[in-house]
Amino acid sequence: MMFPSTVLTFIFYFVLFFTTYLTLISSKSVVIEVKGDCATIGQQIAHEHGYRYVREIFDGFCEIEEDPLSKNHKRYRRAIEQGIDPVKILLEHEHVEWAESQIPKKRQKREFIFNDPQWNSMWYLMRHLQMPTVPDLNVTGAWEMGYTGRGQVVTFLDDGLEFDHPDLLENYDKEASTDINDNDDDPTPRYEPTNENKHGTRCAGEVAAKVNNNICGVGIAYHARVGGIRMLDGDVTDSVEARSLSHRPDHVQIYSASWGPDDNGLVVDGPGRLAKKAFQDGVLHGRGGKGSIFVWASGNGGRYSDSCACDGYITSIYTIAISATTERGNKPWYLEECSATLASAYSSGQSNAGERDIFTTDLNHECTNHHTGTSAAAPLAAAIYALVLEANPSLTWRDIMHITVLGSRPDAIPSNTNVVRNAARFNVSSRFGFGLMDAGLMTWYASGWKNVPPMSSCESAISYPKRIITTRSDQTFSLNLIECKNDIDPRHEVNYIEQVQTFVTLTTDRRGEIEIYLYSPSNTRTQLLPKRERDQSNKGFQDWPFLTVQLWGEVPHGQWKLQIVNTGGGSATLMSWKLIVHGTREYPISPRSTYIQSAYESDRSSCHIECKLDEPCGNTDTNCTACRHFKQPLTDGKFPGSYCRQCKYPMALDTLTHRCLLCCTTNITTNNCCQCASSWDGFCLHPLVTPSIHMNNWLTSSIDIMRNKFNKLDNYRQTFIIIVLVISFISIIICLIILSLRQIFNSRLISRQEHANVEYVMLQNVDDHDDEETKSIETNGHTKKILPTDTTISINHAEET
Repeated sequence: MMFPSTVLTFIFYFVLFFTTYLTLISSKSVVIEVKGDCATIGQQIAHEHGYRYVREIFDGFCEIEEDPLSKNHKRYRRAIEQGIDPVKILLEHEHVEWAESQIPKKRQKREFIFNDPQWNSMWYLMRHLQMPTVPDLNVTGAWEMGYTGRGQVVTFLDDGLEFDHPDLLENYDKEASTDINDNDDDPTPRYEPTNENKHGTRCAGEVAAKVNNNICGVGIAYHARVGGIRMLDGDVTDSVEARSLSHRPDHVQIYSASWGPDDNGLVVDGPGRLAKKAFQDGVLHGRGGKGSIFVWASGNGGRYSDSCACDGYITSIYTIAISATTERGNKPWYLEECSATLASAYSSGQSNAGERDIFTTDLNHECTNHHTGTSAAAPLAAAIYALVLEANPSLTWRDIMHITVLGSRPDAIPSNTNVVRNAARFNVSSRFGFGLMDAGLMTWYASGWKNVPPMSSCESAISYPKRIITTRSDQTFSLNLIECKNDIDPRHEVNYIEQVQTFVTLTTDRRGEIEIYLYSPSNTRTQLLPKRERDQSNKGFQDWPFLTVQLWGEVPHGQWKLQIVNTGGGSATLMSWKLIVHGTREYPISPRSTYIQSAYESDRSSCHIECKLDEPCGNTDTNCTACRHFKQPLTDGKFPGSYCRQCKYPMALDTLTHRCLLCCTTNITTNNCCQCASSWDGFCLHPLVTPSIHMNNWLTSSIDIMRNKFNKLDNYRQTFIIIVLVISFISIIICLIILSLRQIFNSRLISRQEHANVEYVMLQNVDDHDDEETKSIETNGHTKKILPTDTTISINHAEET
């Protein structure tokens, strides 16, 4: 019966180890002021009194701590036993001016508790504070780093702005506002009984509602400035759109629009010539040449099977298309799918299922908790971009897109099931783009971001197949894209894809029955056009620019394929098609310019992945470990290479990217670091980026904390802890061995006793062996049955001693 004692032994050594560990970690610290240099005088004093020198805080102020392993530690203990404060002994030293024990003080983190009455209703901002495992936009992560939108201006192209709303007035920016409909500078909406013109006021509150004023809620960028451009409350012409899109591009950083063509599943429409020029001028000249940010709601026509692929504002390369997901991460009924969607934010869902809407400001100085649709999601994205630009005002419009791609989380949306994993290892879908926007992660990227190289664009030759796609059939068309390899003009050389436009001219009997797919040279399939059941038009597509961002990071060189699927009873003819690929000649993502510590870092060691960037990685695994994010150009200067050929545990060499990649602990083999299980949320390193920095797993975080503390100890303490741990482990093994031997011994003893009892009974009845009848004998509580020689012996234990 050794098991209880074994458990007690294990508990004893476990407690001994951790008590020792915590004792060593929590050694008593003292700060002394010395006459002279800490490195010499401070170390001498520490050694003489049984302390260990830790660091110099200021000139002459040294931190020392109790050292149980010091030869002079008995002096410290003797003072304690005699009731003498060891600090007083230190003060008696001729070189000590002042000394004080460092006592831990209770300090409480200033959490986000606002007096705005509806703060707790803003689930999409703060629910992870109540339920850490449930995702939200992680806005508090950006706030913790100090980003609240200061210095940023967001304007809303909408039906007006009630700028004197008490929750908006302080952040209102007159320079970012105008009235295109009435040709004046007052963006106040036109009031009427149904409050139809509430849209712009609601959108503005999501961004810049004042904080801590006991009114309504809190804006994501509550220190940003907001303006309104009244342009939807009247005839919307190409001129009206262009004037709105180009209002004060030197002053406005972000333009947010939650409108577009009718979402009825029947229309194919987009910006006119003037609006297109306004977009282009904005990204070329806005924000001092860094480019205006145009945020666009992807549309609310999901109930009519509409697709944002037929919305020319979404398929523009200059806009950022934002989709929506519900409180529970579901696909909302109004969502439009298309390959141009870049990312998603939260919005309304099924109210009868208990899913809540977005809370914001409303007309007549009121508040509302019923802002809905992608119209509510896009302003949330615009607000996050205000935080991102505050973190790094030098970001270009394409930097913003790259940061969105890297800083969105596809795993945070449970219904994100139609995911495409492209050859660059990005997960992206037509529903939610690259995933749910993470404000904390995006601002972290922005804070140390290096601008991506200038955009290059290459255009294929136009293909004129003029082939008929008959009823319920499909045809595939190919072209070999060689135009992106351009050694003469770098503006037209693309080696890394960002966006791909496919211009299609197609005639059809019923346009809504057509589906279109594009295959990249890496064989990644992206759906350019889904079926639209309500669209019975016979107008087809005339040089329509279908856009996909789902090939982000891939290489464009090689054969492209276009598949046209005719799902209906009519016929279709592909008249022509061509590709325009936008991206970069050089590798787009550079290592962070600075290493910024934040609450999101998973690796704070001195050998962080961004260390030693000025040194080329050597051929050894040591250098590759130190420089595993460093890339060297090959001799032709076109493609990134690396010197890394082998890597240290826990990293493995990825043969595709030739980098040392951090892997799951259960999945460390060559070339599979990025094949981690979906539940893993720590150290999968994307080929283009630094590792994931979310540490939601408590056990993993605890182990990391203990490891970091252990690494900070000196060699003596580390050795002592290792010895205690080894002794504890050996003791447990010995106890288990003793337990096993005892069990074996007991089983053999019982077997021998039973065998002896049988022999005893047989000897007692040897005289009756000639009798063929069975006899019974009772001995010590046991009933013995003596059988004939040709039968077996049965023993019935009535009681076991």
